[in-house]
Amino acid sequence: MILILQWNARSLVANGLEFKSVINELESKPDLICIQESWLKPRFDFVLKGYVSERRDREEGNGGGCITLIKEGIQYRTLGKGVIKEYVIVEVWVNGINYVIINYYNPCKKLLLNELEQIEGQNEDRVIWCGDFNAQSTLWGGLVTDCNGLVVEDLIDRRNLVCLNDGNNTRVNVATGKESVLDLTMVSDAIAGSAEWEIMRQDTIGSDHYPIMISIRVNARRNGVSKGSICNWKYDKASWEEFTRLSEEGLNNIIVESDRSVEMISEEIVQAILIAANKYIPKGRGGRKNKIVPWWNEECKNAIRKKSKAFRRVRKT
Repeated sequence: MILILQWNARSLVANGLEFKSVINELESKPDLICIQESWLKPRFDFVLKGYVSERRDREEGNGGGCITLIKEGIQYRTLGKGVIKEYVIVEVWVNGINYVIINYYNPCKKLLLNELEQIEGQNEDRVIWCGDFNAQSTLWGGLVTDCNGLVVEDLIDRRNLVCLNDGNNTRVNVATGKESVLDLTMVSDAIAGSAEWEIMRQDTIGSDHYPIMISIRVNARRNGVSKGSICNWKYDKASWEEFTRLSEEGLNNIIVESDRSVEMISEEIVQAILIAANKYIPKGRGGRKNKIVPWWNEECKNAIRKKSKAFRRVRKT
């Protein structure tokens, strides 16, 4: 099981201490925490015990920013951070399976489909979007559908995503008490059936957004190869020097102490090697996957996209 907590903090400077106390009280700590509107500046530290962080601070102006916190011991690498746009992307390995987590914040600006599609890491099979898109759509429980909502709907179609939101409101206007759905969680269709989504608590922790907990069941895979597939490593085209450097870097970060189990240390060793292998040893097309039906092809996928688009139009009109 991988647990992800998603939350628009509307300032960790103001609400960070209360948030830390909430995390400390949790019996099951999240593996990753995706926070939008961190309001942090490069000169500010934010440390959560037991986690490492990757940040994209807004250096000019107030507000904004994203921070992704990864539980210590989980192997990960950073795939990208926004320059103009505000996002942080990390790839993590859990039980030998990789997941790409995109932590995204849109500060009420117009979304463009081509810009969203250019964000790194979306070519993987297990992608998870956690963010405040400031996009309204009846598809995820909004009262209306705006321009940003249409863009996100198109992204869902183009990238074979599933929106996990269950229709519950995620933000409350503290001045009027009116609620809306602005925080979205979208996942690749390959893992949608293993995912659960819920508002973690009816308390905004000082923000105007509710925290959200996402849980995804993880099936272990052996030797970095998922069940039903055959991995064909191209050893003759590997960048062995880079592989050695990255694997040694990962191995040197493993903590070997008497209070840690052999199994835990062994898993971290395997993950360190797999991270380097996935990055610097190419894979051939011989990695076959068993299809549910042999005749399923791109034409079938396009038909499903058109059907989904038509269904949404029916709902709206």
